[in-house]
Amino acid sequence: MTKCKSEIPSKKKGNNNKPTKVIMKNSTSSSTPPVSGDVQKWTSLSHNGVIFPPPYKPHGVKMLYKGIPVELSPEQEEAATMYAEILDSYYYVENPKFNDNFMADWQKILGNDHVIQSLEHCDFTPIYEWHQNNKERKKTTEEKLAFIEEKRQEEEKYLWAIVDGVKEKVENFRIGPPGVFRGRDRHPRSGKLKRRICPSDITINIGKDSPIPECPFPGQRWKSIVHDNTVTWLARWKDPIDRKGYRYVLLAGPSAKMKYEKARLLKNYLFQGAYINDITSDDIAKRQTAVLTSRIDKLSLRAGDDKDAHDSYEREAVVALEKEKEKLQNDERRRKQHVDNMKVIASVIDRINELSSLGSLSLESLAKSFVDFQTRYPDDNTICNLSCIPCPYALPLFIRIFHGWDPLQNPTQGVEVVSMWKKLLQDKDSSSFTDSASPYMQLLMEVVFPAVRISGTNSWHARNPEPMLRFLESWKELLPPVVLQAILDTVIMPKLLAAMNTWVPRRETIPIHFWIHPWLPFLGQKLENCYHTIRHRLSSVLHAWHPSSMSAYYILSPWKGVFDPASWEQLMARYIIPKLLTVMHELPINPSSQNFDQFYWVRTWVTAIPTHHMLQLMDIFFNKWQEVLYHWLCSKPNIEEVTKWYLGWKEQLPAELQANKHVRFRLNIGLDMMNQAVEGMEVAPPGLRENISYLRDWEQRQFETQKNASEDAQRRI
Repeated sequence: MTKCKSEIPSKKKGNNNKPTKVIMKNSTSSSTPPVSGDVQKWTSLSHNGVIFPPPYKPHGVKMLYKGIPVELSPEQEEAATMYAEILDSYYYVENPKFNDNFMADWQKILGNDHVIQSLEHCDFTPIYEWHQNNKERKKTTEEKLAFIEEKRQEEEKYLWAIVDGVKEKVENFRIGPPGVFRGRDRHPRSGKLKRRICPSDITINIGKDSPIPECPFPGQRWKSIVHDNTVTWLARWKDPIDRKGYRYVLLAGPSAKMKYEKARLLKNYLFQGAYINDITSDDIAKRQTAVLTSRIDKLSLRAGDDKDAHDSYEREAVVALEKEKEKLQNDERRRKQHVDNMKVIASVIDRINELSSLGSLSLESLAKSFVDFQTRYPDDNTICNLSCIPCPYALPLFIRIFHGWDPLQNPTQGVEVVSMWKKLLQDKDSSSFTDSASPYMQLLMEVVFPAVRISGTNSWHARNPEPMLRFLESWKELLPPVVLQAILDTVIMPKLLAAMNTWVPRRETIPIHFWIHPWLPFLGQKLENCYHTIRHRLSSVLHAWHPSSMSAYYILSPWKGVFDPASWEQLMARYIIPKLLTVMHELPINPSSQNFDQFYWVRTWVTAIPTHHMLQLMDIFFNKWQEVLYHWLCSKPNIEEVTKWYLGWKEQLPAELQANKHVRFRLNIGLDMMNQAVEGMEVAPPGLRENISYLRDWEQRQFETQKNASEDAQRRI
């Protein structure tokens, strides 16, 4: 906002009737201030008023006073947040005058009866940390663009005023947000609160026949509406810090033009060159004068140690113009350099075109030329996308190299040269590796992919995956995802489906997992539709399977981690487990002549069958085993023979079963029976211990239930 402040006219000696000239600081004109005038400036004027900052949204974070959280109203919290936001500006918060001014204004908002009476005991750290976290929370590019567009649309109607039928730009239509005034150096008002400006503070100046701008806040109204055509301001309000001055909304055109015209003229009167030269003068008086002059210039000092913001602004405008001039000159140099570079590049391309016409162009020389472009002219290469240029020349040369190539017989052919061209054609960010329209992608789709498709379709057999796997392994760093997916979808998957349709388990000598599983990392879920067919074909041969044959285990077990758990358990429960249950029921337990073959048939499946089904099979075994052990111990046997028999059976159990809690429990029952026989006690019959253990657990649960119910009743009393 443009701040206008009138200095009180003072009388000069010797001329009491002529006051000094009124100076309007930061106004559009010192001779015609925007606050007064006697000449008509316009006939008709219409505009949309001003934009106010958004209302304050309380965050609810409590500051501390003497270490205790303090409840603040939204207005009180807003002032506290303003102070907390500048805690890391030690220049201000350690300035006693700054703190005194802030506390004096804040106390008016807090009231005399509020618990906060001294800034010394205030701890704004919680609010400061909340503010820092909000600052670090960065918006995405989409959010930023949406915010900018929303703000642009919101401000569009305020940007323009219609003056005498002509559309003119408004310079400063935004009301500044409230905050803590900082000021420069030791400003006497530093630390004072800049209160929130409301519509009731704003005076609107507009044409008599123009519609009055709508007040943006329901229930509020403008302070006043005037129709003064002798001034050029559109709106004004009292300065929230300097209550004697006003802030104005002005038209942009005349003021901006005047400022930069003055800056252009001031450039001819800069005196820095003089004192810079005199600083190294042999004349001590000149050196002293130069040093003092430089200090006055750098600090923008005026008589009485005052700073003129208007002159400072004009000096800054000169510097800004110099920077703009330097920027334009640099841009011009870059454009000229770009044109010169493109001439060199064009001459090289003409030479390449000539060599191509003569048939003497090679991939090596072509690559060398464009590597030289990328090294010497990186900016031009990016701007003009030079990586597209070599493709028309390289493509015929690549076709010649790969002519007659069989990727299944010679998978490494061309890997080295394609690797070199991949580096040449890729962007720095490697985005061209995944861009289907990139030169590198086009090269692969024109040269490599057709050879793989022809060879894979005509000569590759799905039951022998190795040749295709060797090709993919050799080219894995060179094939973009799009090309790899095209090979999988158009070559490999159709071949696998065709092979599966002709697969008959009874006639096959190679298990199906040998040629399906290698493609699991590549095809993943795409193969799931085939699993039902595989399970159906496998089940057709399991009807005639006998547990003594290990063929079913070798064919089925590799699929345990591939099929979903429910389908796998259903397959086991329907075709495998019933036959193993029969084996366990028929298993003879004979200490004098034991045959372990049937037990081996069952234990082979320990890693394939779900645990609860395997424990069901083992329970059948242990029931028979404990029965035999009981009768043997009752006949007063040789304990060493019994121990050897016990350890022999334990060794037959796989490690997975020995680690199972239920299996250890069943083994311990047999061990307890043996200990009873050694100690001369009556051996407990099989099943007794399980029943006793069950009754003990049941009684314990009943006791705990009654105890908990009693405690609950006691608490309710």
